[in-house]
Amino acid sequence: MKKKKKFYDLAIIVAVVELAIFYVGMILMSVVVTPVTVLSDGMQNPGKEFVNTAATHFAFFIQILMCLLYMRITKKERLKVFAMETAGKRIAKTFYGLFAGIIVNGAISAIVYATGSVQPVFQGFTWMLIAILPFSFIQCSMEEVLLRGYVSSYLEENYKWYVIAPIGGVLFILHHIGNLAHYGFSSIFCLNVLLIGIAFYLMVKWSGNFWICCGFHTGWNYTQQFLFGLPNSGQTSAFGLFRGENAVKSFVFDPVYGNEGSLLTTVVLIVSIGVLFLLIKIKAAKGTNPLTEKMIER
Repeated sequence: MKKKKKFYDLAIIVAVVELAIFYVGMILMSVVVTPVTVLSDGMQNPGKEFVNTAATHFAFFIQILMCLLYMRITKKERLKVFAMETAGKRIAKTFYGLFAGIIVNGAISAIVYATGSVQPVFQGFTWMLIAILPFSFIQCSMEEVLLRGYVSSYLEENYKWYVIAPIGGVLFILHHIGNLAHYGFSSIFCLNVLLIGIAFYLMVKWSGNFWICCGFHTGWNYTQQFLFGLPNSGQTSAFGLFRGENAVKSFVFDPVYGNEGSLLTTVVLIVSIGVLFLLIKIKAAKGTNPLTEKMIER
């Protein structure tokens, strides 16, 4: 007898709840962060921008707490997705992901500068570059908690991986509606965000660890915005190690969306997804197929 689906496991309900948590959280964030921005008005850049950026990134805890509370009320066993493997392995794979994200986007950013698509201006090292890293981790982890933690674990109850992966990618695009409205629509940017969402899901399935995607996401964003000073979903930083000038649109770079708006990144992501499928196939050949296993059962 086929098991009856719970309403909160239906794809449409999961998607609506996820977007509600994200955007209601954004409204609450504005209430929390506004006093900080008012108090920082008398400061000079880049200190002012650091304070505002750190406050905004820290406030993403609101969505994390909302999501965890919802999961606790509706299906608390799904919270196990955040405790995959041992504590030591969770920490280790977070750093593995962070290192991999830095390497991958660092290589793309280096190509951007090497091809002359952007002229690099060295601004120098500052303590803010180190201090912003944990705040960046909070912001990136928020999206992973919602998309790979909540969405993926709930959908795994009734749907196959080839349904779950693109749903997470589409919701990731919908997280960027504000960016698209403010900076302008980009089909390549949307495609790359979709591919990133799929890649992160496969990364979790292959590694058997939720936190690896939090690390990779952080390494990707941090490298692009704060080390190389390139646009991150349209946003740049005044205290990056480098600052990009005289940007031109090319195969490797988009002046508005940076690396994420380029066809080079599209190629890198498609290759990365192919590699992840290969790694999953190798693992499956040894006895267990990560794509057919539920994350909370690993």
